[in-house]
Amino acid sequence: MGSGPSADEAGRSTRRRRRDGGPVGEVQPDGSGPDPSEIDAMPPKFDRK
Repeated sequence: MGSGPSADEAGRSTRRRRRDGGPVGEVQPDGSGPDPSEIDAMPPKFDRK
């Protein structure tokens, strides 16, 4: 199924997915990149979730 590069991209795609209202809680505890920086640029919709 190609669980090699897919798994790596899945972790990196998560921080960008939260913008769409995805696994936000999973990325925050994971510490995958600038959490506070990305949240600031994110709309209030994601925070409301």
